[in-house]
Amino acid sequence: ATQAAGPANQTAQPSASDQAFRKFVDQYFDGFFQFDPSSATSAGIHKYDGQLPAYSQAEIQREIARNQRALRDLGRIPNDGLSETNLFDATVLESLINGHLLDLTSIRMWAKDPNFYNTQAGTALFTLIERDFAPIDERLKSLIARESQIPDILNNAKADVVNPPAVYTKVAIEEVQAQIGFLQNALPQAVAGAQSFALKTEFAKVNQSAVSAYQQFLDYLQKGLSL
Repeated sequence: ATQAAGPANQTAQPSASDQAFRKFVDQYFDGFFQFDPSSATSAGIHKYDGQLPAYSQAEIQREIARNQRALRDLGRIPNDGLSETNLFDATVLESLINGHLLDLTSIRMWAKDPNFYNTQAGTALFTLIERDFAPIDERLKSLIARESQIPDILNNAKADVVNPPAVYTKVAIEEVQAQIGFLQNALPQAVAGAQSFALKTEFAKVNQSAVSAYQQFLDYLQKGLSL
């Protein structure tokens, strides 16, 4: 009897292109989640729970440069060596990167809308308390790390947003007022079950600093940017 050419269930090794693409994906999303860590938390990826950029002009420019490099790197991976699935994923990812660059370089809400900064900060905090994905003390530690960035985030909003449309400022005032209420009421209630006295004490200080920063930001919006 003739022997089969090889085991029927033998799995083909990934091509060089497939291996390069998998490495690219890991590296790209590591950078993306560092820039937008709340999206990682929402997706159930908790490596970035204690991170939050201050969204300074320098950080935004670095993210633009990182995505421009990523497009070049992705373009160097030969399409004809990719599996059908990876070819589809590469096409989708290229579109995602182009869309992210469009947001940062052309739409530029970070330079037009003061609420861009409030949204980044507020979402980063909310994603840590909306689900019990970890013990509350562990999430509180991450919450403190993220909330400590809020004064810098709001200072960057003042520095980078120039002559926003009046409607953007109006919406930002309403959203910031709501965010102050969230920090003063809902957030302390959400972490009240934590066991660590040290963490609770640190949270109280950081939260008060964030409230003060928001109150100053609200005053700035009402007096400095309102028409």
